[in-house]
Amino acid sequence: MKSKQVTQVEPDAPEIGSNDELVDVATGNDGSFIVDRSTHESVRFSESQGTINAKSIVIEQSVVGRDVFARSVLSAAELKDCLFDHADLASITWIDARIVRVKFQECRLTGADLRLCEIRDVHFDQCKMPDAILSESHLKQVRFDRCQLKNLDLAGATIESVALHHCEVEQLRLDGARISMLDLRGSRVDGLSLDVESLRGIVIDPLQAPALAQALGVRVLDRQD
Repeated sequence: MKSKQVTQVEPDAPEIGSNDELVDVATGNDGSFIVDRSTHESVRFSESQGTINAKSIVIEQSVVGRDVFARSVLSAAELKDCLFDHADLASITWIDARIVRVKFQECRLTGADLRLCEIRDVHFDQCKMPDAILSESHLKQVRFDRCQLKNLDLAGATIESVALHHCEVEQLRLDGARISMLDLRGSRVDGLSLDVESLRGIVIDPLQAPALAQALGVRVLDRQD
């Protein structure tokens, strides 16, 4: 029986202008540069001394670094064609955000709360994401490369096309997730929580089979003669 070909997950890259086209800004001591329903385009955020709390903001074709958005609370934000470069995004709460064509490069996302988000054409590269929450989000064309994913929560998520490559995956929650394609090949997987209905869309390599069997309560024993 011929195996079905697995489509590679390759997110579209962000469309960002050259460095000369970006305007350097700081958010101010109280984060006041970013306010409710504000729009920011072709901006380089490089410094902040306050915590940002805003609703329905739009950030496009921009670059974010350092701790500008650390511990930020963004409700229904739209982030499009952005690069987060070595950014500290620990303890962010971005519920119901729309994140499209965004790359997170070597970012810290400890405890990031990204529930109920649309996450499309997004690349997480060498990010640290322990205890990140993406439950009930919709993920399409999303790739994780060489990320630390301890206690990643994807419970109830809609997973159309997601790949985890060369990641450290511990205690991955997939309970109630609707999975079309989740490619785990090449990652170290230690602990899964999932429903039987989710199995059809998961792609693994032979070394990951014991972890999947354990998640389903299946014991794998040597054959007895």
